[in-house]
Amino acid sequence: MNNEITKKQECIFIRNGIEIWVDEDKAVQIKTDLLQGIANNFIKAGNRIINVKEIVGIFNPDDLEDLKRRKNGQWKCSYGRWHNRGENCECHKNKVDIANEKRLREMEEAGDVSEEQRINNLKKLGEFKKDLFGKKKK
Repeated sequence: MNNEITKKQECIFIRNGIEIWVDEDKAVQIKTDLLQGIANNFIKAGNRIINVKEIVGIFNPDDLEDLKRRKNGQWKCSYGRWHNRGENCECHKNKVDIANEKRLREMEEAGDVSEEQRINNLKKLGEFKKDLFGKKKK
């Protein structure tokens, strides 16, 4: 296993799809030069000379990963999870289930619930899910 510390990198994304990865400090320098107008027509990135007019942007790795996922047909729901094209998001169901089950577990662990009340709570939870989602979970 390699325990080397690596520098953060950013990607200079070129119009034709080429990705040029540079260290974060070099990316900051290039951004500054571009914004201040110091870089007239070309910039140097590593051993490459780049026409500034061909630069789409300078992005961090997360931005590029999001872009690639979207190009592959995935989409991100409001819960921050990625889904494949045509897939319906059911993350809200999982969130409700987890919250309700956690609440029931906490009550049981505290000893505040009799066995009879626990069974009734589970029935009510099933009814709640049925009303909320239109069908009973198996």
